[in-house]
Amino acid sequence: MIAEKEISIWTEALLSILEGKTKEEKKALFKKIIEILKNRKKEYLLPKILKRFESMCSKRKMVELYFAREQSTGLIKKMKKKISGMFGRDKNIEVKIEKDLIGGFRVKTANFLIKATVKDFLNELKSYY
Repeated sequence: MIAEKEISIWTEALLSILEGKTKEEKKALFKKIIEILKNRKKEYLLPKILKRFESMCSKRKMVELYFAREQSTGLIKKMKKKISGMFGRDKNIEVKIEKDLIGGFRVKTANFLIKATVKDFLNELKSYY
């Protein structure tokens, strides 16, 4: 359990310090992290840290777009263009159908959830009354 927590902490640190850096800066910082792990005799954690880092990077690049039912390709293209403008062009946008929704859409990323569905609106109304 302690190792799992350490892996999470090191992975989060790696993600935060590498964000927005050049390739050369990333290499230097990564070497520094390896050196720190070796000094603390924790280099055995490195493969698990890298695996979790890879997984978290792919999640950060994922955007899920939910609809209640199938939509036209034109609408999907427009939505993808808007989402790319909001969250960045490097995102992988995956369109999904969620039968529980009545209408509208949801956009979900690692950090954000945009609720624009009839179901969410009705639930919000229900909570007020």
